[in-house]
Amino acid sequence: MATKATASMVPTRRLTKIPVQSKYDVAQTTRNNRRYYANADLLSANAANSPEVRAIMRSRARYELDNNSWAKGMQLTLAKSIIGKGPRIQVTDRNRDLSRKAELAWVRWSRKIRFASKLRTMRKARLADGEAFGMIGINKNLNTYPNVDLRLIEADQIGSPDRSYEALISDNELVDGIEYDSFGNESQFHLLQSHPGGNTLDLGLSSRRIAARQIIHWQREDRAGLHRATPEISPALPLFGMLRRHALAVVDAAETAADYAIIFSTDNLGPDGVAADVQESKDFGEIDIDRRMGTFLPDGWTANQLRAEQPTTMYDKFQRAVLNEIARCLEMPLNIATGNSGGYNMASGKLDGTIFESFVDVERDEAEIIVVERMFGVFIRQLTLLTEYAEWRGSEDSIEHQYFWDGKKPVDPAKQSTSEKIDLGSGTTNLSTIYASKGQDWEPQQKQAVIEKLTLVQTAKALAAEYGLSEEEAVAYVMSKDPVTVLIEADKETE
Repeated sequence: MATKATASMVPTRRLTKIPVQSKYDVAQTTRNNRRYYANADLLSANAANSPEVRAIMRSRARYELDNNSWAKGMQLTLAKSIIGKGPRIQVTDRNRDLSRKAELAWVRWSRKIRFASKLRTMRKARLADGEAFGMIGINKNLNTYPNVDLRLIEADQIGSPDRSYEALISDNELVDGIEYDSFGNESQFHLLQSHPGGNTLDLGLSSRRIAARQIIHWQREDRAGLHRATPEISPALPLFGMLRRHALAVVDAAETAADYAIIFSTDNLGPDGVAADVQESKDFGEIDIDRRMGTFLPDGWTANQLRAEQPTTMYDKFQRAVLNEIARCLEMPLNIATGNSGGYNMASGKLDGTIFESFVDVERDEAEIIVVERMFGVFIRQLTLLTEYAEWRGSEDSIEHQYFWDGKKPVDPAKQSTSEKIDLGSGTTNLSTIYASKGQDWEPQQKQAVIEKLTLVQTAKALAAEYGLSEEEAVAYVMSKDPVTVLIEADKETE
């Protein structure tokens, strides 16, 4: 049962009985670091991430994402880079015709339920809320079969209205709306009937228990025993506030300087050599200035403009430095986080991109395990209820398949193509691997390539006589990489 953390819960009493013998500097408490580490604690993962604490962090993360262009841009870039257009599937069963039909059924179904869009929303929720939930169910309104669907649920709606009472009636560990068995596996979810922040009137916030097989829970587990996560963007929230305050301060300073068109000043002193005292604010005056106006000033008076010293030359450097720190907790390089590679050379951009691609690969693998594979399992079981897929019935879990995501576009296509030819020739790679890196299934692509070549041959034979060529010459023309050379060589043989 999760309870609100208090200072008395921190197990420091047992530790303070024994003097600290460590020689590590960080283990010492000094006058200089006492205030810095004042908030450090030894709370468990669940106690530290209490419902009250997570609610505050979620609200602040959402506020920043709704009001900060940098934060929103990073959230969208992260979701689109990882999920892209969503996963495509290749079924590798021996019955290729049936496998191909299942692949096409997956395409139609995933588009119908907007699966890729829901995956992107779930990935954005992880950034803002720390976790994403989806409920698997049958949508009778879908005009397609299978009609399984994924209903997204916000983290606020998974919770326990009365944690003390529900812990008594449950044999499992209960952590803010999620029951766990003795091995830490999710067994039941408590879904609130209405959103706590909604407009519906549900003072008791009643809930219903749903089996874990129907709920998908996607989060990043940063600590052992962590059951409910905090927003991934949490470490950067103070930095976003710093960026906004800095930008506003610079704009305010620049506007203040611009508001003073001309300042009149004098070094003339009074007869006694002392400047006259200013008694009231009315002694300061304002005058309207006409465009292209010329004027004379009294002796000893000068007209000056207030120097606008904002933004300073350090403004851009400060912004980039803070943004770089923000992007680090999201594992994004600066140029991807800002959408700007200005100042980068090709090597730097490629190196940063390679590191980010590794992060994307890991995230996609996790998405497959937690979300996509669960949906495919329900999808294929529904599919086998159809007569044409009856031979797969009972062996759904053993159907071999793999997923394809959006491919990585090469920085230098010519070098990439040459490298692929060399690797294919040496046997160090294969067509399946090459096409998979582009987010494509190699069999349909190769089949299409053969169809196109055969179509070219048929067209060449049909048009050969019209252009005064034999069928062999026409075929050689369209199939050669250098058709002009083929024609020249054919003319020489004729002569």
